[in-house]
Amino acid sequence: MSFKDCINNAEIEGPDNGGITKEQADTARTLFNQLEEQYQGRMNRAAAQQQAARDTFNSLKLNAVEKRRRNGLMAVAFKQLKTNLDTFRNARGEIDYAQAASALFAPLEAGQPARFSNVETRQAAYRARAHRQLAEILVTFTPNLLGKTRNKAKMKNLVYEVFGKDTGDASAREMAQAWLKVSEQMRLDFNRVGGRIAKRLDYGLPQFHDRLKVGKVTESEWIDYVVPKLNLEKMIDEGTGLPFTDQSIRLVLKDVYETITTDGMNKFIPGKIHQGKGLSMANRRMDHRFLVFTGPEDWLDYQIKFGNDNPFDVMFGHINSMARDTAMLEIFGPNPRAMVDHIKGLISKQMGKDKAKGANAKLDSLYLAVTGSINSPINEKFANTMATIRNLNVAAHLGSAMLSAITDPNFGRIARRMNGLPQIRTMTDYFKSLRAMSSKERAKVGLRMGLIADGWVGLANKQMRYLGEINGPEVTRRIADGVIRASFLSAHTTAGRWAFGMSFYGELADNSAKTFDQLQPAFQRSLQKYNIGPDKWDIIRTTQKYEFEGAEFIRPEDIAARTDINPQVARELDFRLLELVAAETEFAVPSGGIRSRLALTGGAPRGTFIGELAESFAQYKNFGVQLVNTHIMRGMSEQGVRRKGLYFADLLISTTIMGAFALQMKEISKGRDPRPMTDAQFWLAAMLQGGGLGIFGDFLVADVDRFDRGLATAVAGPTVGFIDDVRKLTIGNAVELMKGEDTNIASDMLKFAARNTPGTSLWYARLAMERTIFNRLETWIDPRQARKNRKRIATRMKRDYGQGYWWKPGTPKPQRPPSFKNVMEEID
Repeated sequence: MSFKDCINNAEIEGPDNGGITKEQADTARTLFNQLEEQYQGRMNRAAAQQQAARDTFNSLKLNAVEKRRRNGLMAVAFKQLKTNLDTFRNARGEIDYAQAASALFAPLEAGQPARFSNVETRQAAYRARAHRQLAEILVTFTPNLLGKTRNKAKMKNLVYEVFGKDTGDASAREMAQAWLKVSEQMRLDFNRVGGRIAKRLDYGLPQFHDRLKVGKVTESEWIDYVVPKLNLEKMIDEGTGLPFTDQSIRLVLKDVYETITTDGMNKFIPGKIHQGKGLSMANRRMDHRFLVFTGPEDWLDYQIKFGNDNPFDVMFGHINSMARDTAMLEIFGPNPRAMVDHIKGLISKQMGKDKAKGANAKLDSLYLAVTGSINSPINEKFANTMATIRNLNVAAHLGSAMLSAITDPNFGRIARRMNGLPQIRTMTDYFKSLRAMSSKERAKVGLRMGLIADGWVGLANKQMRYLGEINGPEVTRRIADGVIRASFLSAHTTAGRWAFGMSFYGELADNSAKTFDQLQPAFQRSLQKYNIGPDKWDIIRTTQKYEFEGAEFIRPEDIAARTDINPQVARELDFRLLELVAAETEFAVPSGGIRSRLALTGGAPRGTFIGELAESFAQYKNFGVQLVNTHIMRGMSEQGVRRKGLYFADLLISTTIMGAFALQMKEISKGRDPRPMTDAQFWLAAMLQGGGLGIFGDFLVADVDRFDRGLATAVAGPTVGFIDDVRKLTIGNAVELMKGEDTNIASDMLKFAARNTPGTSLWYARLAMERTIFNRLETWIDPRQARKNRKRIATRMKRDYGQGYWWKPGTPKPQRPPSFKNVMEEID
């Protein structure tokens, strides 16, 4: 009986009678045919069939073992998830599967103690652990204002050392060894929770494939370019265990090309959402290691032509995606999509099918957001066009966002109070952290503590807190990112986040002599929210302290390194502390997470009219929504009317005062004297400013915002505003021309340029550019109208708000310093 007959008979018997499924049979037949064809070039037909049969059988056996392992991990994951669902209680003390399931993806809006890990903070923990081991790489290659990697020569040496080529650069060799150690650790972590990535001793760097770049060439052109650069002897076919031949690799690369250019959708089987390597989270990480280049030169050449020519971005992008996928598998098991569907069934059973529809739809949106699938556009060209507009809006409008961010220390103070940390050191710790980032050695200390420097990694991550998601073409992303860096918002945000983290780790050391019962209540509650009780506290407090510049800290890294306790306990406690700091830092420096994004966009897909309209609406509103998700909801979750009242009184009063300060700084940055602070209108605007909605405070001053747009356009978002500006400049002027009216095209073009030129809103340069460039051009274009407009605005500001100009429009230099005499005077 031939091997094919054996497969056919096993399929007829079926899995219930010791046979195999149709899918398994099809896989076996396909593999056997491929192997037989491959071996016939090396041996006679009979020998080729025998060898193909043996290898096919061994492959099926290996896959069966792997399937049993994953089934076991799924059972363990479900047991843990069911426990989490059953033990969770909502604010009313009730079992609530829907809210508990939501808490598995990201921290709850109310900051309620879920006591179990979620994907968002577990991903942050994996990233923090990787970053602390790669501190030298981070501080050496910190991107410049344009997002380009510094020390390019050393980066090239690093790439060569990673691929095993000696450059004679000792520091590059050490960094390469650190990278290899981290990438191997992440591979092992991924496999531990259900993944399947084969070990390769010669593994260097992952491949990043730019779908648009690859899609610009034909399949045959791409394959002809790639094949000569591959080391086929080191490329092992996982199905056969044998090296690829030139013929066999070309067949496989056809599938690789299609997978890249369709974003994996060629693997999609309608009705079988969990099947197929392209969409299986446990399998898909194998793809980034599939191609084995002959050396660093070929890897670099491929990245320049079809990937990302910045190795720094490739490395840390890989860490971020590996951290995300590993966290997802760890929380939901090897098949997260199937587990989420099962949980949805439990919710429907608890709530009833009709009532559960909304909750289950929310879980689907959270799943898409956490896995990154929500970022895959339906129409990529349309999505990139709209993203380009958004990025340029950021570069043109948000250069002064730093002035809004000066309210951060107040949120840091409140977060410290809620976590039992000293409030009086808020500003001191902030300036220490800001100083640390300017010193290579101090920065490495912060990174080694597990504090993530998002402003250093990739383009526009957490520093884009006021902006929302930044995506689209790389050149416009770099422009937006560069303006935010130049405004110092990135450094300010990172310093605020580091200040909270270092203060927390310092507080661990300061309280190490106390038992858990002796800790102050707020600090106790902070630990208990993350399932750290007396037994784990005893482990923390007995960990050797780390000393730096006269201060002592207890670092999660040192807990993980302890050999006198169970390694699993040490690892889990390391991660729980990293998660605690990541989650609570969102209260100290609200930056935005997946819940904020979904609240604004509703999960509408990019590349669709509705999706892009939602993206426009969401832009610049991220911070305000995150503030609701953190401080407002935390206040609502406080027990008792008195505690709620105290929390909100503190929040309202302090944010309004800080908002008033930010408003006055903005007025001064515009060349005007500070506004009088004696009317209710000012304090309402200050309250909105302190709450992250400063743009709407503009409508308490006039019927247009700071970009000369009305309320409806501001609500719709800056992308809609930009399109409306283009319409007025083109179609509007064309219509006026046809009517024989004065078009004022030159004046309109100048206003358009002033509003939309990247970098013109930088808070420390905006006023000088406006007075010396744009005001002068206004005068050249139409002197009479320019004087008339300036006089009208100055008269209105003086009449309504008692404000004068310390640097008048149309003048080349300031007339005087800002005047503060009318700040406390009432307007007549």
